[in-house]
Amino acid sequence: MLDDVADPAGCFDFLYRHFASALSWRSEAGAEALFEDLLARGYQLGLASNFDERLHALVPGMNPLQYLAKNIDVRFEVGFRKPAPEFFEAMCRRMGLEAEHILHVGDEPENDCAGAMAIGMQAVLFDPRGRHDNRHEARVQNLRELKGLL
Repeated sequence: MLDDVADPAGCFDFLYRHFASALSWRSEAGAEALFEDLLARGYQLGLASNFDERLHALVPGMNPLQYLAKNIDVRFEVGFRKPAPEFFEAMCRRMGLEAEHILHVGDEPENDCAGAMAIGMQAVLFDPRGRHDNRHEARVQNLRELKGLL
């Protein structure tokens, strides 16, 4: 994958270390207000990711992702990657909810939306750049729009 750089192993090591730091990530504008509002309204929040084992160490230090820290499913623990049904079924078990009672929000049409809908979850495509105008899923361009879908 890194065949266009002079030192692929060195590049990989640099990137691996870089993305292990909470400072290398940013949250979408409005995420904190949305999470606080949803929690106040009694919703459970969670995080489902194809990232690796570093996610558990990252989330507590990433404002506002700490609101999601109670319910994290990561592919390396689940044993399957999104869009596998088993991945989304693991989130149902963690949350203690049937699939139809979970709204999955993600930025990849196939991995996030199609995978979640395949097991009966509701799904919303987060598409801030309007790259997926041709999709039929529910779609939002900013997090404030999610409130109107609940």
